[in-house]
Amino acid sequence: MKYAADNRLVQAIYAFTTGATKPLFISIVVVCLAVGLYGPVRDYYVAWRAGGILEQQVDIREGYNGGLKSEVDAYLTDEGVEDAARRDLGLVKEGETRIEVTGTDDASDAAASDGVSTSAEADEAEAQVAQEAPWHLKMLDAIFGFTGVDGQSVASTGDAS
Repeated sequence: MKYAADNRLVQAIYAFTTGATKPLFISIVVVCLAVGLYGPVRDYYVAWRAGGILEQQVDIREGYNGGLKSEVDAYLTDEGVEDAARRDLGLVKEGETRIEVTGTDDASDAAASDGVSTSAEADEAEAQVAQEAPWHLKMLDAIFGFTGVDGQSVASTGDAS
């Protein structure tokens, strides 16, 4: 009966893995592992990055929708309708006198708000999210070939369950 140590192939493998070629063997193993793991790690990174961008975009859209909801809720009250008629149409109640004050800056009030006020601003803020990334994410985007979330969207049926 032959022993494993007597086999020339076993002796050659042993010499390759333990002799002067040991660093080459370790390099080959590391390269094979890196090549084998690149695909799954890339897929995970792309999914993680796209999920983060889409989550930020959803937060922006929910903030915009929340602002619209509060505005609609204000219009559903008598005081809200009166305020809108006074502000937007310049109407006054019977017996009241309209006084117009000039020189106020309405733009500063709009700039002070944290959210977006129009759908176009919300769309622009959503598009800007993907562009605003730290340097290390941009580097990883290049390594893993992440090109953005174009064509991807968050779909919901509206069911809470």
